[in-house]
Amino acid sequence: MKLTSIEKEREKEKNNIRLEEILNTIKEWLKDIKNGTVEELKIKEQNSVVLHVKFESDDNLDKKMIQFHYFVIFLYDVDVFEISTHYYFDKSDSTGFKIMSREDKVSFANMLKIPLLTMNLGYLWIPDLIGFESLQISRSIYFDGFSKHNFMTTVDSVLHGYEIIASLYEQFRNSVSKRYQ
Repeated sequence: MKLTSIEKEREKEKNNIRLEEILNTIKEWLKDIKNGTVEELKIKEQNSVVLHVKFESDDNLDKKMIQFHYFVIFLYDVDVFEISTHYYFDKSDSTGFKIMSREDKVSFANMLKIPLLTMNLGYLWIPDLIGFESLQISRSIYFDGFSKHNFMTTVDSVLHGYEIIASLYEQFRNSVSKRYQ
């Protein structure tokens, strides 16, 4: 059944009201984040709202404080939002990657993407795989599946994906540097 333009507008309006409710609920859940901040950014050109969440954790072997960032991205008129983070690569590694063999590039890309796909996470090489600067890791939540459990589990999955990429990337980097010495 095709929706009329009036029905489409009503549907968009309902989605935008639901978006505001979900946005306020998430801000309430995150207001007491330990060692962190939540900043709301409105992006007028894209008609969207982004929550930028920063926090520090010493939950690692070295017990050093590590800063994590993730984003909660809401696009108006859509009934889905996204939890996203980026892993930033060293510039020198990007340059070195360009001169690696095709076999090594494929090995690197597969080694990083397989755990992400297994965790049901999306990924995007920025700007592309050949001249990469960062890897975006994300997962979407539809409004009809929104709950605190689903939200927190998704955030955990995205951040775990980040940690897996960091570990695998370090292993790969060390193995390549040993081969090319």
